[in-house]
Amino acid sequence: MLISYNWLKKYVNLSDSTTPEEVSEKLKASTVEVEGIEIQGKNLENIVVAKILSAEKHPNADKLKVCQVDVGTEKLQIVCGGSNVADGMLVALAKVGAKVKWHGEGELVELKPTKIRDVESAGMICASTEIGLGELFPLKEEKEILDLTFTKAKPGTPLVKALELNDAILEIDNKSLSNRPDLWGHYGVAREVAVLCNKNLKEYKTDKISARGGSALGRKPGIGLTVKIEDSALCPRYMAVAISGIKVGPSPEWLKKSLNAVGLRSINNIVDITNFVMLDVGQPMHAFDAAQIS
Repeated sequence: MLISYNWLKKYVNLSDSTTPEEVSEKLKASTVEVEGIEIQGKNLENIVVAKILSAEKHPNADKLKVCQVDVGTEKLQIVCGGSNVADGMLVALAKVGAKVKWHGEGELVELKPTKIRDVESAGMICASTEIGLGELFPLKEEKEILDLTFTKAKPGTPLVKALELNDAILEIDNKSLSNRPDLWGHYGVAREVAVLCNKNLKEYKTDKISARGGSALGRKPGIGLTVKIEDSALCPRYMAVAISGIKVGPSPEWLKKSLNAVGLRSINNIVDITNFVMLDVGQPMHAFDAAQIS
């Protein structure tokens, strides 16, 4: 089971001086076995946000461009084969010394100054798959580079800061959780951490679901939904709710990042919010306002 340290801090007021390693040791000493800690963005050193000042055709290659880029403290020349590279675009630039995967495959390779078709190149403009962010930013086409224009980050900003990849992921042995269903979600683990660290646990607040029908909300009549219990001895209570007016589409960035941190790929807003609730409280017992996922 993977637990996000930043996710835990949503529910426990841990001080800045408290480290993931300290929390891990407390959990191991009293509750569950923590097998390791993965630092998010650990392989993104020397990778910064850069602004493309110009992208001109390579003199010796039809499918390459020679880019002049601003990395804040200096301007660099980079040869790039990205299909979507364009003037003014913010990109992820791996500087000399950074480690990347060529075309998103194989082992990490340290970048060095080089010449590509007789043109000097001092780094690499990266695709998401080349820097381990393919799950968070899936490629739309094979040679697409990561477009970071949406971040509005200043050139030279470390990529981990621009994308807020500052989490630590605790890997908990599932066997040590088998007799503790109260720990099958982040809030349950947060409750345990609050006790171990002598901190207050924040209340888990949810929006109440109105029992009114769709017509009362100014919408079409509500969906006809009934629940019938065949054997009350085996199932004394079963609850269900029908929600209308939801548009299936991409999830917001906060939701994608939350799932990606614990190893899940974003599918769409409906699937993702279901997974989020399971990871948050361990069971789908709370409802979320549709506005949170649309």
